Amino acid sequence: MTQNILNGYQLMFDYTLVPIGSRYWITNAKVGSRYLTQFQTKSEDTLKIKITICTSDDEQQSAGSIIYDICGVRCKIFVFVGTNNELDMELTETKFKAIMDRCSVWLIRNPFERFKSGAIQKITEFYLDMRDAYLNKRGDWEKVLFTPNRSIHLDYPLDWSFFLERFPDEHDNTSDMNKKWFDNWKRFAEYLFLDVSRYTDVSQILSGDVHTQPYLYHLKLLFTQLNIIDKLTILDISELDSRPDLLITELGKVKYDEIQSDLYNDYKKDEQGNERTDVEYKQFVNESLVKYKNVNYTSLERYFQYSDIYRWEMVIYLMLLKNKK
Repeated sequence: MTQNILNGYQLMFDYTLVPIGSRYWITNAKVGSRYLTQFQTKSEDTLKIKITICTSDDEQQSAGSIIYDICGVRCKIFVFVGTNNELDMELTETKFKAIMDRCSVWLIRNPFERFKSGAIQKITEFYLDMRDAYLNKRGDWEKVLFTPNRSIHLDYPLDWSFFLERFPDEHDNTSDMNKKWFDNWKRFAEYLFLDVSRYTDVSQILSGDVHTQPYLYHLKLLFTQLNIIDKLTILDISELDSRPDLLITELGKVKYDEIQSDLYNDYKKDEQGNERTDVEYKQFVNESLVKYKNVNYTSLERYFQYSDIYRWEMVIYLMLLKNKK
């Protein structure tokens, strides 16, 4: 098998297509995909497009994938259908291009805001893995590692027993217990974010996650080659509420108003039955893990600002918004 210069590199990116009316809207992890699916055409499934870089010149197209050149680089493209991520075994290049021709809106997000949101998701998953090991005695919770080689959390001066035994979503927690748990959570996040700049393997785990990794440049290249970039309305997810015309165009006003009413009725009260304020309601329907995001991001911001790859992600983001329709 012939090797090429990319042999040994694990290069992969993906994006999600949500059917809205008769069109697809393009989004990514931590770019409002959860909110957007509330407006999804129920008769159609979401599609996840996964793209890997061919690391061998001999790599061939197989059932469920196509080989496609993106600016001269051979890539393998897969399409996964629905919430069960079933591989589309009948994918062809013609079918893939027809899918992409249906796209009308590309939702993007300020890269630092996405990075923060993805980092919170990543460390929440880490915490839950530790808690599961601690409570269910599947093994030593101290051996649950954020990276394959480093027990970074063991140096954090936290009340670990309390932190792992309690959880703010459990209904028997008092306000004082919740406050104590979130005090521990804030310190946990702060210490871990400090380690992003201290240890290369920690930053690699964080920046290589699907919720945080840069992707805008890859997709800009792909959409340009597919000749759809100039047809897309490009919008920051934070502006979507101020552009109801986009959803109304796809869905019709009656359907749009019906979905908004259902959302409000379903989520206007929190888990304890308390009425959410307008701000709290918007945060809940637009964002996940909101209550865990009130932490100190200073170290994370410093890492982001000095990272070449994230600086360029910010440049591409600004370019896309400048040329948006």
